[in-house]
Amino acid sequence: MTNENTATSPTLNIAGTGAKNLYAGSGTTRPTTTNGFGWTAGSTVPFVFDGQYWRVGDTAGLARAYSAQSTASSAQSAASTAQGAAEAAQSAASTAQGAAEAAQSTANTANTNATNAAKTATNFITADSNGIKVHNTSNTTDYIHIISSGTTVYKGGNDVANFGDTVRIGRVANSQTRILIDSDSLDVISRNSSGTDTTYATFGATATIGKSTGYNTYVDSNGVYIKNNSTTLATYGSTITIGQSSGFHTFIDSNGFHIINGSNVYLASYGANVTIGQTANNKTRIYIDNDSLDVISRNGSGTDTRVATFGSTATIGNMSSRGVSIDANGFKFNNGGTQNFFIGVDSRQT
Repeated sequence: MTNENTATSPTLNIAGTGAKNLYAGSGTTRPTTTNGFGWTAGSTVPFVFDGQYWRVGDTAGLARAYSAQSTASSAQSAASTAQGAAEAAQSAASTAQGAAEAAQSTANTANTNATNAAKTATNFITADSNGIKVHNTSNTTDYIHIISSGTTVYKGGNDVANFGDTVRIGRVANSQTRILIDSDSLDVISRNSSGTDTTYATFGATATIGKSTGYNTYVDSNGVYIKNNSTTLATYGSTITIGQSSGFHTFIDSNGFHIINGSNVYLASYGANVTIGQTANNKTRIYIDNDSLDVISRNGSGTDTRVATFGSTATIGNMSSRGVSIDANGFKFNNGGTQNFFIGVDSRQT
C-alpha cells in the first residue's frame, strides 16, 4: 500500500466490485492504525473478498508489522530528541562561556572607570566644612559651590547664579540685570550704577512688563492694560477702552464702537445703527439706520423731532407745519401742513 490507512471506516473498490467495507480478518473489526490492524505506508497487505466484504488476509502478520514499524518510529523519534538535547546543551555551554567573557570584560571596564573616577575626584572635587566645590584644578575662579541651602555658580570669582529656595540667574551688582524666581513670580530686575534696583518685568498670577513708575503693560485674568504709572490709558478685555475714562475715550463692546467724554456721555456710537451727537435734551443728533439718515432734535422736555430725513424720500423741515419733500415724483413744499408748491417731471403747481 502506498499510503498508511487513516480512515476509521475504510472501504475498498477492486475490479468493479464497488466500494465494499473493509474488515480485519473474519470479524467486524475495522483495520486502523490505532487498533493494531492497520498498515503503514509501503506495506504489502493481502485482501480476500468473501462475496460481501473485503477482509485483511494476514491480520497477525499485519499487527506484528505495524507494531515493529511503530517501535522503529518511536526509536527514531527518541534518537532525534536526544540529538536535539545534546545540541541545546552545547549551545547553552557556548552561551555560558560568552556570558562569562562579557562579565570579565565588564569587570575590567568598571575597574578602569573606578580608577579614573578616583583620579577625577582628586583633581576636580573638594569637600570640607564649607561645602563641596566642583572645579578645574587649573582654574580656581570658575566653580560650583554646593552647601545645605543651595548651589552657587561662580564665574571669574563672581557669584553669577544661585539655586535654592529661590532661584537667581545673574549677578547682584551695579549695572547688572538678573532674573529672580520665588514662590509666586519671576522678576526681571536691573540695578543701576548707583545700586538702585528697578523691576522691569514680573510674571506671576498677574504680569507687568515695564517700570511700574512709568509706561507699562499689566495683564491679569480680566485683560491687558496699558498704563502710565498708575493711570490706565487703554484696556483690552471682554470690552476695549482706548483713552482715559476720565476724559474723551473710545469704548468698544458687543454693541459697537462708541466715543464717550469724561462724564460718561456718549457723543457717537457706531454699531448696527449709527448715532453722531448726544441723545439728550436740547441736543441735535444724526441717526443712520438701514433705510435713512435722520437729523433729530430733542427739546428741553425730552421730545424728539425729525428736522431732516434722507432716504428713498428726502425731507427737510416738518411737513406737518413747514417743510420740503423730494422723492421720485418731484419736489414738494408744504406750509402749515398744506401743499402749496410742487414741481414734477412734467408739471408745475403753486
